[in-house]
Amino acid sequence: MCKMPLALAAALAAIAATGCGSTPAPVATLTHFDAQSNAICVRLSQEQAAIEARSRFSGETGQTVWREIVAVSRAADVKVKALPTPSAQAGTIERLIAAYFEEARDEDNIANAYGSGDTAAVETAYSNFIGLARRDAAVARSLGMIACAKA
Repeated sequence: MCKMPLALAAALAAIAATGCGSTPAPVATLTHFDAQSNAICVRLSQEQAAIEARSRFSGETGQTVWREIVAVSRAADVKVKALPTPSAQAGTIERLIAAYFEEARDEDNIANAYGSGDTAAVETAYSNFIGLARRDAAVARSLGMIACAKA
């Protein structure tokens, strides 16, 4: 058995541990983030439209419809949150995602108000939701998330 210098052995072990010839993970770009987030938002819009269309003919309560909208909204928010974000826009994207979760909270408030039969609370919650959605749409547009900028 051949003895190799300790420094050479350590260097070879380090190369083996990192995967000789492996490529580093790609750096997240705004273009890539926009493409992925827009795809998620297009799917969200389709799901919400299907819920709304079905509800027109099914006789479902406003509470049931809004609960479904909340569920698909939160699922989309989780998907966007899981995307790799470009470091230059990370803070803005993080704040936008937090705001999307606030929108879902307001959608939940709308469902609760429908459930209690309180039309004034429905109107207030919906007004709050629209205000947030408009604000968030402006931020999404500034990032290039056009499909997410619907308000």
